[in-house]
Amino acid sequence: MVIESASQSAAEVFHNLDRVSLTESGAHVEIRRPALSFRAVDPAVLVATIGAVGSCLTALMTGLLQINSTRKGQRLTVELASGNRIEVPADIPPEELRALVESLNETPQRIILP
Repeated sequence: MVIESASQSAAEVFHNLDRVSLTESGAHVEIRRPALSFRAVDPAVLVATIGAVGSCLTALMTGLLQINSTRKGQRLTVELASGNRIEVPADIPPEELRALVESLNETPQRIILP
């Protein structure tokens, strides 16, 4: 039998029942803590949350990869006195660019940045 009271605590209910002398009638009264109960998450909410988090992570990774590829895709254009042009990656170290221009035996007229 389960006895619940909205106005009294469990100890008060136990004390009131103990006064009635239930032991003479063969009844036994004890206080137990209720088993832990939890409310399950609605599967639709769970699926929607996982989908949203997955979409956010996908967008973040795509953005990072796109930033990296555009940085690598930028090129410098070196115009030489003869009218020729050389395109090199924008992240080329200055020493390599200097060595490349010197190997052509020409002086650059201008360097066009991206």
